[in-house]
Amino acid sequence: MIKKTLLAACLGGLVACASGSGTPRENLGETGESIIKGKASTAAQDAVVLIFIYDPNSGFAASCTGTLLTSKLVLTARHCVSDTDDTAICAVNGTPISGGTVRSNRAVAQFNIYTGVKSPDFNSGMLPTAAAGASKIVTDGSKNLCNHDVALIELDKEIPSATIMPIRLDSAVTKGEAVTSIGWGVTATTSMPTTRQQRAGVIVQAVGPVDGQLVVSPNEFQVGESICSGDSGGPAVAASGALVGVVSRGGNGQMPSMSNPALACEGSSATNLYTEPSPFKDLIVNAAAELGQQVWIEGQPDPRLGPDGTACTADTDCQSTHCYGGKTCAADCSVNACESGYTCNGDKLCIKASATTTTKSGCSLALAPGANDSNDAGNTALFGGLVAFGLVLSARRRRAPSRA
Repeated sequence: MIKKTLLAACLGGLVACASGSGTPRENLGETGESIIKGKASTAAQDAVVLIFIYDPNSGFAASCTGTLLTSKLVLTARHCVSDTDDTAICAVNGTPISGGTVRSNRAVAQFNIYTGVKSPDFNSGMLPTAAAGASKIVTDGSKNLCNHDVALIELDKEIPSATIMPIRLDSAVTKGEAVTSIGWGVTATTSMPTTRQQRAGVIVQAVGPVDGQLVVSPNEFQVGESICSGDSGGPAVAASGALVGVVSRGGNGQMPSMSNPALACEGSSATNLYTEPSPFKDLIVNAAAELGQQVWIEGQPDPRLGPDGTACTADTDCQSTHCYGGKTCAADCSVNACESGYTCNGDKLCIKASATTTTKSGCSLALAPGANDSNDAGNTALFGGLVAFGLVLSARRRRAPSRA
């Protein structure tokens, strides 16, 4: 669920005014989701960002979670960037049964992206300075959230030294796989955590299409207690460190209370859905390419690092993690053979093969007649002298056996 508040009325008290968790979850179909029974997130997870949406004209404000795939591209949920219904009930084939209608995208000027482990200070009476804003919203054009609750935000400026997250685009999540949920949603004690939260060991219970306690559409997977309001758009992270899911919707059928804003997300009956990114590979890869960037695909090297043969000064500059001689990125050949044109050296690194020259005579190539027409006589004299010197050496070699 997206977490909403009226910022104009309570900019100095955002926590007290948050009201997104007050809507009943109809058939566990409310869009959006905080990390329940989690702990503080670490700086290693700084690819996960807080998305704060604010419309100064109406005073509307809301928050979601997103993930940096590049220094200028954030992956999040569709319902975080568009005007949509609050609930979505979907069929097992991914078609809508009730709700989930997607209307227009929100204006890019409303988006504020905050980085780091700590929440910005929303109690100062002014909107905190964001790390970046939005320049474009990228979606697949679907008119309903069912099976399509994914979107991207192209940033209006690059985030320097951004932490980015690899993403699983070539395979699906598997039932029984353990993931880590990370987000900026409500907890059992607060509507706005001061520190980003995480919960490891969240088990994938079902992978769509499944018609069970909660219908799981083909592009989705199901987990239990883990996320809540404000975690919408946040990542499920596999053991490999790759993003494998985007928070969509869920709950336990209850309503939250003032004393426990996460009441609707707790317990064994809590059932939540993530959208898988792999069915949207082209959308994601093309959005990055539009920015002149590449996403980091699970199992592949960080595309920001230098490929083999490029200049480097340290191992950390190279995709191979080997900077040969402090000058050139080189592949490891301790297991796999080098590519054509490269040879495996004593350090088990692939370096360019040395060029060799084959000649019939040690002198004839360097002193070929006509090399300098203006000085043919001098060249001929020098050539004759070297030939004579060669005959002397030859004669000495022939006499060598007689000395034994």
